[in-house]
Amino acid sequence: DILIIGGGLAGLSIAHRIATTSARHVTVLERETPAVQRAKTTAGSFAAAGMLAPQSERLPAGSLLDVCLESREMYGEWVRGVEMAWPWEVGFHSTGGFLAPAFAGDAVATWSPQPNSGKSYWLDEIQVRELEPMLHPDVIGGWWFPNDASVDARRLTCSLRASCVGAGVQMLFGEEYEVNSLEMSGGECKGVHLANGKIYAPNAVIVANGSWMRHLLPTPVTPHKGQSLSLRMPNNAPPLLSRVLFAQDTYIVPKADGRIIVGATVEPGQYDGDVTPSGMLHCMSEATRLIPGLADLPIEETWAGLRPTTPDKCPILGKTEQWDNIYLAGGYWRNGVLLAPKTGQLVGDLVI
Repeated sequence: DILIIGGGLAGLSIAHRIATTSARHVTVLERETPAVQRAKTTAGSFAAAGMLAPQSERLPAGSLLDVCLESREMYGEWVRGVEMAWPWEVGFHSTGGFLAPAFAGDAVATWSPQPNSGKSYWLDEIQVRELEPMLHPDVIGGWWFPNDASVDARRLTCSLRASCVGAGVQMLFGEEYEVNSLEMSGGECKGVHLANGKIYAPNAVIVANGSWMRHLLPTPVTPHKGQSLSLRMPNNAPPLLSRVLFAQDTYIVPKADGRIIVGATVEPGQYDGDVTPSGMLHCMSEATRLIPGLADLPIEETWAGLRPTTPDKCPILGKTEQWDNIYLAGGYWRNGVLLAPKTGQLVGDLVI
């Protein structure tokens, strides 16, 4: 009935929406098995730090900011629905907000928030240290966005996948389920050709395969590789920070389990998942510029992921003009995790 190409957060959120609000049969194809995703993957859903930050991203006024704000507001209820179906906490953290620290001369120091984009407060150098005492002495202040939130993207992906299965979604994993091509005829997709030789002929096809979308359809989606790492706080040590720091060239995301995620590089056009010394040096030099004490923590993990990106950094959502039964969900840039609830609602309801 409905075939979704891509088992990341975009595809899963759409599958979950359709399966829980209709009687349509949904199949999701994902070329990477869960074991591969846990070991090494460049999929954005597993590589993302899980920031739900339309304000910290300083998005310009317009439809993208509006839909990102709506999706952030949906998150609490949406996550509860996912966790209710599969009782595994996804690390949704909506207290404390995000802090965007500023040094003298930084653009954020003279920036003004968009009207009606949510609560935001400029804090001076004294106020900012009341929130985060371990900030570098040269930080002159910062913007505090109390409504920006975060989630554990890996746990969310796994939990949403399990919830989809519980709702009747068929999940097919492995290289044999990689889609080689789409057969178009008469203004619609007549066949989905898989690597194992099988051909599906669904009523509707949703292409949500991230940075590989352009391999199937002529879309302006390209990868932007991002290298990241996680540090580990020692047991019983006082925390170095209590909220997400979102700066001009870095982010630092503390997690409830003691990890601190630091990222990320921006490398346009790269499909590889290699982690490089220069990438790690960039991440750590920018992070320790904000919190010098991070330099003494052990590195727990390093990874690289791909951000599917369009030229204007706005996602592609909805039905194609050329083909009646083809729908797209991709090109999220750095907002894929944030937009998961809204993606499911918009595209799922459109297909139904």
